[in-house]
Amino acid sequence: MGMTSAYKYIIPVDDMTEGDKARMRKNAIDAAMLRAIRTKVVAAEDEALVREPEPVTDFGMAVGGWLAPALAAVGTAVTVFNGVAAPQLANNRVVVWYGCFINTVPLPVYELTFREGAAGGSTYAIFMLDQLESRQQMACYFSEPVWYDPQRVMLIQWLPKVILGAGARLGLMGFIIEPKGPTVSQ
Repeated sequence: MGMTSAYKYIIPVDDMTEGDKARMRKNAIDAAMLRAIRTKVVAAEDEALVREPEPVTDFGMAVGGWLAPALAAVGTAVTVFNGVAAPQLANNRVVVWYGCFINTVPLPVYELTFREGAAGGSTYAIFMLDQLESRQQMACYFSEPVWYDPQRVMLIQWLPKVILGAGARLGLMGFIIEPKGPTVSQ
């Protein structure tokens, strides 16, 4: 289960206060923590570590940081995970995504989709990104977080609107909930 309601839209960060952003990050963590406890990743909140995802270590990306693969054809989906089409989440982790950012100008993509399964059998959310082009910051939060339970296959893709052979700096904002110890000891 990746979403909880029928309201799925982006909120550009230019339209948000710092308090709005902090509240939405906390809501994302709370939702993922509840999933982590329900799926027995952790027995209680005090046993959990909340951290930002590390693209190479957590998802097997081919490069460090968030760099999309080449945007080779307009309207042809590309993975957000450079080097791996649809990574499977570890059995001791829940991941929650609360927003995205685009550090390549002009805006090279118009849509972001969250699906589950290598073939995308279940769609969790579709976010239209074109309105970010008129903003100073091309970053947004989602109206509600999207999360993936342990061992789920994440098919998350951008839809390009321009061709960029060298890829683009496009990324997700999120958190991983896991037991304390395996990644960070304290």
